[in-house]
This record gives sequence, structure tokens and C-alpha cells, in this order.
Amino acid sequence: MALQQALGERGLTFERFSIADFEFSAEFSRAIESVRIAEQAALRAEQELARVGFEAQAQVIQAENDALARIESANAQAQEITIQAEAQAAADIIMAQAQAQVLRLQAQELTDANLLAMWIESWDGILPHVMTDGAGIILQIPNPNNS
Repeated sequence: MALQQALGERGLTFERFSIADFEFSAEFSRAIESVRIAEQAALRAEQELARVGFEAQAQVIQAENDALARIESANAQAQEITIQAEAQAAADIIMAQAQAQVLRLQAQELTDANLLAMWIESWDGILPHVMTDGAGIILQIPNPNNS
């Protein structure tokens, strides 16, 4: 503006003005260069920060996925154990019912004749050495092999 006013007082006007072959001082050039270096360093730091953020986010996602996988595995194991326990309980119930049925059938079969037959089947062939007569008197029976 000042240049246009000074030239205008002399009757001159200009539309465009360009400076050619202009040199800045070394100090100014260094300051501009250090600003550019600082801007590039800041841009690299921002990019590094974004990269670290993405890596951290990926690690969080991986940790969450690992935790979910462990939870699913634990749930599957718990379900398998539950199924096995239920199957074992059902088998135990069936076995107890079968044993109860056997005992009921055996109880129906415990007649004097059956008890005598069972006693005869389990007898080892050795005669007793002592007998009672039913009135509380104990009788010593001589052993025929020791006579």
C-alpha cells in the first residue's frame, strides 16, 4: 500500500509487483528451515501416535477375543461335565432301581423251602460240632474223623 501511494504521487500506477532475486538473511532462512523441521517432526509424532493407538486397539481386541474364547471353552467344559454328571446320576438311579427289584424278588422267594435249598447249596459238607435242641441246651457232637 505504501509503495502504491508513493508511486501514485508521481503519476505511476502498477497492477502487479514481484520481487526477483531477493535473498533472506541466513538467520531467517535457518528459522524457516527449523520451523519446517519442527512441523515434519510433529507430523511424524502424530503418525507414530496414531500407529501406537491402532496397535493398542488391536491388542485390546485380541485380548477381548482371547477372553471370549476362554469363556466359551469353560462353558463347553462345564456343559460336558454337567451332561456326564446327569448321565451318571441317571445310571445310578437305574442301578438302584434294579437292585431294589432284585431284593423285592428275593424277598418273595424267601420261603422255608427256598431258605433250606440256599443253605444246602452253601453248605461246605462239614457237620457242626455244636447244636442246640431249641430249649437252650447245647450238645457237643463228636467228630467222626477224630474218633
